[in-house]
Amino acid sequence: MWDKKESGVKYPKDKKELGVKYPEDNRESEVKYPEEIPVTPQVRKLSNPERGEVVKIGKSIFIKGEVSGGQDLIIDGRVEGEIQLKENQVTIGENGKISGEIHAKTIVIHGEVVGNMFAGEKLEIKASGALKGDITSPRLIIDDGAYFKGSIDMMEVDGQKRLERPATEILEVVKSEV
Repeated sequence: MWDKKESGVKYPKDKKELGVKYPEDNRESEVKYPEEIPVTPQVRKLSNPERGEVVKIGKSIFIKGEVSGGQDLIIDGRVEGEIQLKENQVTIGENGKISGEIHAKTIVIHGEVVGNMFAGEKLEIKASGALKGDITSPRLIIDDGAYFKGSIDMMEVDGQKRLERPATEILEVVKSEV
């Protein structure tokens, strides 16, 4: 019953009879090893190419003093002192620790910052971020889980006050009309 000759089924003798092509059969394509593959450096594409390159301060770097310039900056190391990049973005990475004021167009905090923040457009504190200091910015985003202790001033947008008169005067007008 289990004899192959009695069942009438013809079993293939080797893989070529099956019509299956195995990698070792394909001698036409050669394997390229890493040293043979040309390496092209990857350039990070910026959302705004007019700003220029992005500079990164690595996690083993410590800077004490003022940082200024005209490029976007990512900080994963430690900085003690003022950061002046009013026309650029400053990003504090998860390993970044800053002690001092930051003046930038956009500030994104993933790490720890102690000092006052002055953002021309927007300030973001991500879930992994912590800020102990005052904020002056027209827009503010604080993710769930982020730490913030300080005050917020959102009155100025492009140098103009949002309200012409104090909120207490507006409340008095509304109360008198009712």
